[in-house]
Amino acid sequence: NERERLRFMCGRFLLTHPNDTMTHVFDAVPGNDLPAVPRFNICPTQNVDVVTAGRRLQAMRWGFIPAWYKGATDGPLIINARSDTIATKPAFRDAVRERRCIIPASGFYEWSTGEGGARLPWLITRSDGAPMAFAAVWSAWEGGGSCAPGSSAEGGQLRREGEHEPQQSQQHERAPVRQGRPL
Repeated sequence: NERERLRFMCGRFLLTHPNDTMTHVFDAVPGNDLPAVPRFNICPTQNVDVVTAGRRLQAMRWGFIPAWYKGATDGPLIINARSDTIATKPAFRDAVRERRCIIPASGFYEWSTGEGGARLPWLITRSDGAPMAFAAVWSAWEGGGSCAPGSSAEGGQLRREGEHEPQQSQQHERAPVRQGRPL
């Protein structure tokens, strides 16, 4: 029984709660550009629902585009902002002060390595089924907004169904920064 660590901050999440529920939970005004739900495999470069400080629920591209990029492919794809360096990295310095947002989610996936190197997904959701709120930052660009959720080295521990104590073997190194309350 080999113990494997989950190595990556989530690169996939899901949103199954209706847009009406999200507008109610976050006391937000919905935009006309929201992606249809349910969505079970949201990945970087796709549009995601975002709640901005003005309480507007709108669509933004997942993949932060810094101000100096001329287009979405001018540099590496930035899918998360590390909470330990977000205030000092040039890409995020202004955004963390001026453009914070929330990315609603129903859950997210973490990955472990199984036999033969197979990647095994673990779905993480709230036990009460309520939506999650990922802390994030956003940037304006010509094609609309772009965003990146924060990630934390604090990580967390996952439990397998029927277990009462988290398994150290399933502790992951980074996890999305989740807000306890809306903006």
